[in-house]
Amino acid sequence: MLKKLSMLAVASSVVLATGCASLSKEDQSSLDSATASATEAQTAAAAAKTSADAAAQEASSAGAKADAAMAKAEEALQAAKAAMAKAEETAEKAERMLQKASSK
Repeated sequence: MLKKLSMLAVASSVVLATGCASLSKEDQSSLDSATASATEAQTAAAAAKTSADAAAQEASSAGAKADAAMAKAEEALQAAKAAMAKAEETAEKAERMLQKASSK
């Protein structure tokens, strides 16, 4: 949108410059200044878009890394739960063996 607007400003300036040969030097200078400003605005808009695109790409990459880390954390949690269940089972088995041994 900003790019289209600045291109329109440049095009309008060029049309005015070529269509109004009777412009005073002061008006021509103002027109040239406006054209230069429009060109600078277009360059700044392009640079801002490039920066925004780069930031979006980095955010997307960071999001993917966060998703992968979350998946690994969930896997680790499941493994820890399984190990805990196995440890509880082993502890119960050991307790039963101790009870059997003490009752003999």
